[in-house]
Amino acid sequence: MHGTGSIYGFLMVGGMLAVTPGPNMVYVMSRSIAQGRTAGLISLAGVMLGYLFYMFAAAFGITALFLSVPYAASALGAVGAAYLFYLAWQAVKPGGRSPLEVRELPRGSPAGSSRWAPRPVC
Repeated sequence: MHGTGSIYGFLMVGGMLAVTPGPNMVYVMSRSIAQGRTAGLISLAGVMLGYLFYMFAAAFGITALFLSVPYAASALGAVGAAYLFYLAWQAVKPGGRSPLEVRELPRGSPAGSSRWAPRPVC
């Protein structure tokens, strides 16, 4: 069993990885600039959820699965590559749209509503 020192060290390294500049930071900043604070906060929540999933998977031994099942890492890589090709095709096909393209959301949809935005007190 790991002690509290190793858990704190793991969380510290994970936290440092979360705040380093990279593609996730560019994504959150571009959404914030183009679509406002609410879209930026929703994007930040998604990035943080992804980091938490990655950290817990690493902490609970996803590496052991990859070592015990010889083709698991290759299969995961192939599925990831297929998904990236799908996103690329959606962006370059005739009439296609980029997944990062700014678009108007209907007012009735949960993502388009302002329920996440702070409401004025007065």
